[in-house]
Amino acid sequence: MVKSSLSILNPIKEEEFFSNYFEKKILHVSRNQSKYFNSILSFDDIDDFIASGELTYPFVVLKDVHEEYEFQPWSFKQSNFPSIPVDREQLYKQMQNGKTLILNSLHLKIPKLNHFVVSHSKNWNVKLLANIYITPAKKQGLDWHFDTHDVIILQIKGEKMWELIDKSPTLRDKKTKYDKQETKDFSKVKKVLLKEGDTLYLPRGIYHRAFSEENSSTHIALGIYTVKFNTIFEEFLADSYQQKEFRRSLIGKEIPNNSEEILNEIKKYALNYFNSLKIEEVERVWSRARNILPNQASKGRLGRIINKISIGVDTEVYLNHEINYEFKEEGHFCVIILDGKELKYPSFIKQFLKSVLSYTPIKVGNILGEIPSPQKIQLVEKLLDEGLLLTVN
Repeated sequence: MVKSSLSILNPIKEEEFFSNYFEKKILHVSRNQSKYFNSILSFDDIDDFIASGELTYPFVVLKDVHEEYEFQPWSFKQSNFPSIPVDREQLYKQMQNGKTLILNSLHLKIPKLNHFVVSHSKNWNVKLLANIYITPAKKQGLDWHFDTHDVIILQIKGEKMWELIDKSPTLRDKKTKYDKQETKDFSKVKKVLLKEGDTLYLPRGIYHRAFSEENSSTHIALGIYTVKFNTIFEEFLADSYQQKEFRRSLIGKEIPNNSEEILNEIKKYALNYFNSLKIEEVERVWSRARNILPNQASKGRLGRIINKISIGVDTEVYLNHEINYEFKEEGHFCVIILDGKELKYPSFIKQFLKSVLSYTPIKVGNILGEIPSPQKIQLVEKLLDEGLLLTVN
């Protein structure tokens, strides 16, 4: 695991965190270092952005625990665009009235925060998103709820009291129903006061709510998005439709009369299917599962476009894991779907595409497929320009 210049978990080592805390239990790190996160993001950075940056809904959201959220009072109602411009003066007024301001995915707007998010995503082999919460003094933005992704809270200004239902994490996802009855078990409520420079880790599924103290509170909420086993199995299930054995009918068999027989057949077919899987099939399914995760903006493409780095047969390239794509076959063509755009190639270069989209860096000249080197270079340059491939420095 690559070490970071600033550990948001310090003094907890990253290996210890993923072994003993991740998906297992709450972690609170108290530091007594109020400026600890300034190299990642400071309150002044946020203030500058709100004063001069482009503010649109749903990137900018206001929340109040006591009322339903509506964007009309603080946005320009006449807008017909999907991203609705926000009236900055009305935004300030709503915050003066006690609303919590949420800046979703602020890493896409502030370069140094994006650098931190991208580097940690690579180090941890996850996808991270950074949302900002600013709550006025003695206010609450959200009631009891749980997140469907793991969250690391970085307190950058003020203090916030967190109330947590301290149970074993259920690792809920978006398909898990929300049961408010669970929040009535206050015998296990844990209170954590987060101060400037502190870190709080919450496994997904932990019910929580938070209140600002005597002064306003500002924190970064790092959402951790990972490939999960149920997603992998869903992708394998989709692939199983191509297996003849799985398309057979269960004629003359009923539940409960033939329950054991049906169960044994299911086990047999599933075992045969998984035993026959090849490494490349697992890699393909893994790629599709990662496509569900949010995209991230990484550095490098602009330099590639502007400088037009020369590509040769000895240039090493690899798949950009921070970008989502889909590979499929349509008749005599192979199609790569990338940010809504389709890149269509003749099927005879299928082997080339599968080779270059693997997870291992490879020299252009070694990419599989009966294609002359000049054409390989040309194809690689196109995929580099699209951001799907990166070069090894």
